[in-house]
Amino acid sequence: MSKEESNLSPAKKAGTGGSIQVADILALPEAERKLVNWIRRQEAPTLGEVTAQMGGDEAEAIAMLEVLIKKGFLQQQEKAGRSIYRIVLAPKRGREVPKTLVQSFNEALGKIKFSTFIGLTFITVVLLMPFALSKVYLEVLRDRAFDWHQFILGDTYKLATGYIALFFVALEMLFTLRKRGRQWKISLPGSILVWRGLHIFIGVGLLAIVLVHTGGATGFNFNAIFLWVFFAVTLSALVGVTTETGVLESTRKHFTLVPERAGKISKFFPSFSKGRLIRQLRDIWLSTHIITVCAFFVMLAFHIFLAYYYQ
Repeated sequence: MSKEESNLSPAKKAGTGGSIQVADILALPEAERKLVNWIRRQEAPTLGEVTAQMGGDEAEAIAMLEVLIKKGFLQQQEKAGRSIYRIVLAPKRGREVPKTLVQSFNEALGKIKFSTFIGLTFITVVLLMPFALSKVYLEVLRDRAFDWHQFILGDTYKLATGYIALFFVALEMLFTLRKRGRQWKISLPGSILVWRGLHIFIGVGLLAIVLVHTGGATGFNFNAIFLWVFFAVTLSALVGVTTETGVLESTRKHFTLVPERAGKISKFFPSFSKGRLIRQLRDIWLSTHIITVCAFFVMLAFHIFLAYYYQ
């Protein structure tokens, strides 16, 4: 082998038009290998997401990305005015789904924009409004359409809509299986970001099913507390990811509690880099979400027990 050949990157040695093998990734230095493996799981992260993953130092992130691009492990592309990064891997043999469909599906769910999250938040507010107004419209329904009122409160209606809600809860749990798949030796296709996108949309769908199941009634005693815990589960996740995405898509690199235009007083408040702010926000909303999810499942089991064996 000539000296010129020995300096070629794995992608160029492979002669596959820039494609590399998984084995080539294992030969990378630890820091580069971890970043490449993380990008593989994220499909096509932006520069902001890579920077946040590496601790918030954008210059360091750009430097490592450029090294990996030169080595042939990454491709840089432009999308909607932002740089995204993709892994260059040799294609697998065998029958495959058309790439255009797979990429469209992954980009739609794996790269949910801030504007989409705002839309989901608006839908969530609309779905929550009937719960605040249920005392009014349920009384009107009882007076003007008593048969419908009894049907909504009947056992058959509650049982059917309850099973649909349980199905949506089961779908929500698939995200946990995808996250913990390696530990539990369970393999599910798709990236974490795609599953997270499904998790969010299904969560809003579950809220709609709960509205149908309850008719908007908040209930009393245990059922009322159970419903509020469910609201906390939904809102903690939706508000958290919406805020996080807004920070990621922001052109600002540093954030303060008080705007700099406020003058000297702004110096008394801490300044956060984009990566640090995202990590601290995630510590808050994700911890809240996990705690409320645990409480939700305990109360769900008790709710099912009451529905079948007590009432």
